[in-house]
Amino acid sequence: MAQHFLLSSKSRQLSVKKIARLTDAEAWQEMVTLRWGDSGTQCCPSCGVIRKHFFLRTRQQWRCADKECGHTFSVTSGTIFASHKLSLKDILYAVALYVHAVKGMSALQLSRHLEIEHKTAYVLFHKLRDALWTNRDVTPLKDEVEMDGGYFNYHVRPCNKRENRVDRRSRFNMNPMKRAILAIRERGETGEGAKRTVVDVIKQENERDVSALVNKYVEAGATIFSDEHSCYASLAARHEVKQVNHQEEYSSVDGVNENQAESFFARMRRLFSGQIHKCAPKYLLFYANEIAWREDNRRQSSLWQFTDLMGKCLRSRQSKNWSKYWQGNHLMEDTLFAAAG
Repeated sequence: MAQHFLLSSKSRQLSVKKIARLTDAEAWQEMVTLRWGDSGTQCCPSCGVIRKHFFLRTRQQWRCADKECGHTFSVTSGTIFASHKLSLKDILYAVALYVHAVKGMSALQLSRHLEIEHKTAYVLFHKLRDALWTNRDVTPLKDEVEMDGGYFNYHVRPCNKRENRVDRRSRFNMNPMKRAILAIRERGETGEGAKRTVVDVIKQENERDVSALVNKYVEAGATIFSDEHSCYASLAARHEVKQVNHQEEYSSVDGVNENQAESFFARMRRLFSGQIHKCAPKYLLFYANEIAWREDNRRQSSLWQFTDLMGKCLRSRQSKNWSKYWQGNHLMEDTLFAAAG
């Protein structure tokens, strides 16, 4: 039997212990390297000029060498970490913990690790998810593609007395927060699992939304593997559709299955059951995209994942949804996909 990836040396390339032992100066230098590399040049976040700018040593900041700009900036200026209150070492430590938590981590757990307020940890983790969402790859999936819908926030606790209970299968008695995550995954080589995952949130699986999402994210002519839901049969006009009836089998005799889509939902449900427990519908998409990133890069080394995530954070502009969150700047709209027309 092949060794599980998490038992390999690649999964131990990122040392949380070493990050915890960094001095403030070393943490600052690590952040500089992650953002601009070892070239000695910096990119001004105001005008975009790349060169060796004037370094203000006493303030650990740079002043843009372009006379028409003259902008003063730090290593986190213009990124999601701009105006940060946490030290750089704490930010690096938090990202390392986030990467190592293969099933996700709750903000409460991070607040205990760093001895910070829960709201600070909550916003920091959502900033990481925002960076993952902003930098996601949405080029069309091709060749063999699996897709399935998974329902979350659907459970309604029954009343204590039997005579007061209602049929929870009825649409009128369902949880109004119920949402369906549609996962679309491109298959990799045999034995390698999925290569790339695209997710979106819909009210429920239906022909209109599913067709629109497939037209948006899947290349014409790709073979689609799905379950027996009737909404996937309509995709046959542009794609070869192969369906497996889960009421009878998980994989057909011909090998038709959607195991990679089910693998995504298995990890997603572990996040809910073991870490966050509940989620407002408007944030469900960002949690799903986090799991998509974890699934797609599950065989990459922990150091690669850390560098990739930090790179996305340092390339992302200051978040509109998570800057001044506790002062009332909230995401107001439900992140729900709806087909146009």
